[in-house]
Amino acid sequence: MNAKASQTDKPVKADVGDETDVAQTALVITPRDVRAVMVSATPASEKLAELEAMKREVDARMRADPDHDLEPIAKEIDQAIKHLGSQQPQS
Repeated sequence: MNAKASQTDKPVKADVGDETDVAQTALVITPRDVRAVMVSATPASEKLAELEAMKREVDARMRADPDHDLEPIAKEIDQAIKHLGSQQPQS
């Protein structure tokens, strides 16, 4: 048989932490995502829960962010949470 070996049959040279890791670790939360939550028709409690989940994700990634690249999105999420909280009826 003259079948070609598949790509997966060949060893891949990739050091841990090199550019091949970027696609798996890239943050997928953008300011547009935060704004989409804020203008959605869902109840405020669901919006708040979604924003808090985003914040947990960003906070976890910030531990490995020595250049503080994630601070702007973290601040935007915090502002959105604060804005929603100010709109909640006080009990």
